[in-house]
Amino acid sequence: ASTERNREADHERAAIEVLDQRLLQASRRIEALEREAGDIDTVSLGSEVAELESKLEALTKEEASARAGLDEVAGELASSRTATQESSDRLSRIRRDLHGREGQLESLRSVQKAALDNRSAGDWLKGRGLEDAPRLAAVLEVEAGWEAAVEVALGQWLQSVVVEGGSGHGRSVGELERAALDLVEDGQGGVAPSAGSLAEKVRGPDAVISWLNAIGVADDLGQAWSRRSKLDPGQSVITPSGEWFGDGWVRVGHAQPGEDGVLERERMIAQLEKDVARLSKEESELSAQVTAQKESIADLERMVDERRDALNKALRGRNETENLLNSRRASMDMLGERQRAVSEEIAGLKQQIGEDEKAVRSARARLETVLGAMAGLKGDRDELEARRSDLMVVRDKARGELG
Repeated sequence: ASTERNREADHERAAIEVLDQRLLQASRRIEALEREAGDIDTVSLGSEVAELESKLEALTKEEASARAGLDEVAGELASSRTATQESSDRLSRIRRDLHGREGQLESLRSVQKAALDNRSAGDWLKGRGLEDAPRLAAVLEVEAGWEAAVEVALGQWLQSVVVEGGSGHGRSVGELERAALDLVEDGQGGVAPSAGSLAEKVRGPDAVISWLNAIGVADDLGQAWSRRSKLDPGQSVITPSGEWFGDGWVRVGHAQPGEDGVLERERMIAQLEKDVARLSKEESELSAQVTAQKESIADLERMVDERRDALNKALRGRNETENLLNSRRASMDMLGERQRAVSEEIAGLKQQIGEDEKAVRSARARLETVLGAMAGLKGDRDELEARRSDLMVVRDKARGELG
């Protein structure tokens, strides 16, 4: 019984030692966890996260603004390129039209010059500085539709050299030999056109007005023929197409198909000169416009590059900030998880300590009980030892008596 109680006591002592060791380890673990919890700084990390969030919001707005700016300039660039292409196409068309009309004008001028050139009197005209003097056909202004009539009426006079009134060139025409020449003075405004005459259809030198005042006009051939018998001496009548009637004579000056008369050609030359001048002005203005548009495109392209660089910079800044923010948030989550784990572990350890302390108290109570029982067994054993000693004396005495 004493041995059994000793084993029980040893068992309880061992259990108490194990529990004390566990309590000590738990206490030390709690201290370490509390130190770790104290070292976890979520406040400064939270402040950094808040700053990064604010920075990310600002960079996001900056990126949106940079993107909007890039889109705006890119839109302007696209519109400018379209407008420039349209202007360039129009400029090409104008230049083709201009070159075509210049070629046509040059051709007509050559034909007109050949038609009006007086080579037989060329030296005489050159000697008096009249080689470049205008011809009558070039200075006349004829109402549209009456060119054929005026050309029939004036005939060779259209090649006349127009000279300054009072210049006296006519006094030296006797120097001309084997040459034909017509001179018309340029004075205007001194002779009024007669009503109903061909002169009303013309603006030119007074001499021409005087000639044409004697020629009446008729709307058509029938009207001209009916008026022929009523003409006064020296009068005549002419139609727009060039049928010219006088007392006892008729002249018709219809041009061959595909041929233009001198005045019609002069009208075409004048119109082409206006067209060339207008197209030249348009070409110059449009060329300057295209140049300005191309310069504007170059400026816009530079702006697009600048805006794109700004956008890329904003994107890089936003991405870097976003990555850093995500990293800090992950760290915050990890620290939060660690804090919760530490708190849970501390709570578990404290619960374990409570249970172990309770178990220690129970084990100590059981040990006290065992120790008390062991003390009682010691008294019984001592009595048994004393009794055994007495019995051994009696035994030894009996043995002695037997011997």
